[in-house]
Amino acid sequence: VRTRVTVVAGLALTATVVLGLLVMYRLQLNSADSTLQGGLRIYATQIEQSVARGTFPRPRPLPASILDPQAQAQVLAPDGTVLAATRNLAGQPALYTFAPGSTTPVRTQAGDRILPNDLTVYPEHATAGGRPVTIIITTRTYLQSQIKQTFAWLLAIGVPVLLVLACGTVWLVTGRALRPVEQIRAAVTAVTSADLSQRVPEPGTDDEIGRLARTMNDMLARLDDSAARQRRFVADASHELRSPLTAIRTGLEVGLSHPDRAPWPQIAHRAVRQSQRLEYLIAELLVLAKADAYQLAARRQPVDLAALLADLAAA
Repeated sequence: VRTRVTVVAGLALTATVVLGLLVMYRLQLNSADSTLQGGLRIYATQIEQSVARGTFPRPRPLPASILDPQAQAQVLAPDGTVLAATRNLAGQPALYTFAPGSTTPVRTQAGDRILPNDLTVYPEHATAGGRPVTIIITTRTYLQSQIKQTFAWLLAIGVPVLLVLACGTVWLVTGRALRPVEQIRAAVTAVTSADLSQRVPEPGTDDEIGRLARTMNDMLARLDDSAARQRRFVADASHELRSPLTAIRTGLEVGLSHPDRAPWPQIAHRAVRQSQRLEYLIAELLVLAKADAYQLAARRQPVDLAALLADLAAA
């Protein structure tokens, strides 16, 4: 039971923690993406305002982002010509282009050579000097990478450590909770049919284990009482049956010792009377057994004391 409870609790806790981490991971990524997209959107607005007149003097670069120093941008004409760029992309060809009918930027071969892989791209369509332009902004995904590394560390190290601590705690708590059960088992093992007076220790709590201990003690008390009734019945039977059997045996032994002078009719008469008494005692012992087993209904009747005393005197 202790092992099963520990395994089930450990698995349930692990599943709960992993699920919680995944939910938190997704929320953190969504929050990071939202923050990043918001910063890129603000930077796009900043660039759009700077090129609103449609003049792109060279070699003056585009202004840097006021929120993200890692952001870099290019302003592209509809034919893909680079109209302006930030300082770190000055003189570079278009790093992104658009497929016909698509609004998703696709990295060019020049972008593959220059740009790293962990980038977030934000396109913004604007109008500069009466003609449409496309602003392509990229930035490093440091925040997302940090979140991924943190959650990877939690899954690889934190979850196993938490699992070990949780299983150890459940193991100790379960062992402490089941200790009274082991004590009850040991006490019941020591109880024998020869001595039913022993009782199991009661933890003194009003829980399942406490009620189990009290029930076990009640059962042992009933068994002890039943065994005591059986012993009393055997003692009563042996005591009551010994007298008529002894009388029958004595009369027969006396008659056999003097067979020619023995009053056999009297001996036979006494034997019949003692046999009747023996039969009566057996019936009474059966009544006594029913009384000890609480299976006898009370019934009152008058008793002739003179006849009873005469029978006892004759016996």
